[in-house]
Amino acid sequence: MPRWPNVSPIERFLVKINISEEYSWGGSACWIWTPCPTRRYGRFKIGSQATDAHVISYVYFKGQIPDGLELDHLCRHKRCVNPDHLEAVTKSINVKRGLTPVRNRQRAALRTHCPHGHPFDLFNTRIGKDGSRQCRTCDREQAKESYRRNNSWRRHYKMKTTSC
Repeated sequence: MPRWPNVSPIERFLVKINISEEYSWGGSACWIWTPCPTRRYGRFKIGSQATDAHVISYVYFKGQIPDGLELDHLCRHKRCVNPDHLEAVTKSINVKRGLTPVRNRQRAALRTHCPHGHPFDLFNTRIGKDGSRQCRTCDREQAKESYRRNNSWRRHYKMKTTSC
């Protein structure tokens, strides 16, 4: 016996939305998915299949998501299911728009030492082509180890040939 016997799935869906003026984007309020108290994407179950709540909202109000595209939250709130705050874009565009690259740069800027304990200072830091910081001491040690590993056969060969 279903928990909501005479209620359609979209009615069950709409009951779980809180329109919040606290969060807004582009002049319209976010529709916050209330069953999800954390900062992750909400889920909604229709029959036996659970789907992301923002996907259900987009499909119901705007239509199917084109093949090869995914939804981007323009308001940057994962719990928002307002279809006006969702846009179907390619994965690469979604990643470029996301906050992960910014957060990674901020996290890297807070590091004062490399993973091996050498300081990131004016003399020991090299900036890579991608803007990342690299430890010169670690680079030198890695180059020495690589040279030793790649040239050990020469020492062995020279010792054999000159030992007559």
